[in-house]
Amino acid sequence: MGYQLMYITIAREKCTSCGNCVLVAPEFFDLDDNDARVVLIKDQPDESEIDTIREAITDCPTDVIDLVDA
Repeated sequence: MGYQLMYITIAREKCTSCGNCVLVAPEFFDLDDNDARVVLIKDQPDESEIDTIREAITDCPTDVIDLVDA
C-alpha cells in the first residue's frame, strides 16, 4: 500500500505559544515574531516525516495541530 498524501493544518487562534511543536519539528513549525503563535513553515510532510508530525500533535497542549488526508 502506498503513502497517502497528507497536510498539516493549524488553528493559530488556539495557540498558547508553548513552542513544543517547534522543539519537535522545527522544519515545519515556528513561532511568529509578532504574536508568538505557531506558524506553519511546511504543510506537506513526506512519509518519513509523519511520525515526527504525530509527535508534535501529541505534544501540543491545546490541540492546535492536525494532520488531514489530501
